[in-house]
Amino acid sequence: MASVPATLKLNQGESVILDETPSAFWTWPLYVFTLGLWSIWRSRHRFILTSQRVIVRKGIISKSEQTVQLARIQDVNVVRSLIAGGSIAISSAGGALSIRKIGPLTRAKAAEFAEKMSDSLPTHGEGLGSAPAATSASVADEIAKLVALRDSGAITDEEFTAHKESLKGN
Repeated sequence: MASVPATLKLNQGESVILDETPSAFWTWPLYVFTLGLWSIWRSRHRFILTSQRVIVRKGIISKSEQTVQLARIQDVNVVRSLIAGGSIAISSAGGALSIRKIGPLTRAKAAEFAEKMSDSLPTHGEGLGSAPAATSASVADEIAKLVALRDSGAITDEEFTAHKESLKGN
């Protein structure tokens, strides 16, 4: 587990998985061009993966923070470039809050960040749009149990029909 930045407020039960800064290697021309001031900017940009969300913090004077819940992330891709190293492209159901790019990172760090993010994403049955599928499967299971009870003679046809209608109504 990574350490928690001092100004980061975590939700209850949330922990930091990764905390990265932009790659020094892929941004060295800016370091030279700004006579070393780039290192201050670089230290103020953070890409943080927690157990519940992805956070991108930027800025020295004008600070900003973008957050996307892991449950809203739809796709994670590593983008490799000969000029800029690696970055991560994210598409989410976050609308205006969606993060488009995390980087520049080294290619290895980008791959690690994307892998850990993918591993942290909710699996089927926990994410968006999964509740109706789970409900319909449980209703089908209950009807199958009712059929078995009716066929064994434990309940009458009228009881079977009444229970089946009550399940369909839920």
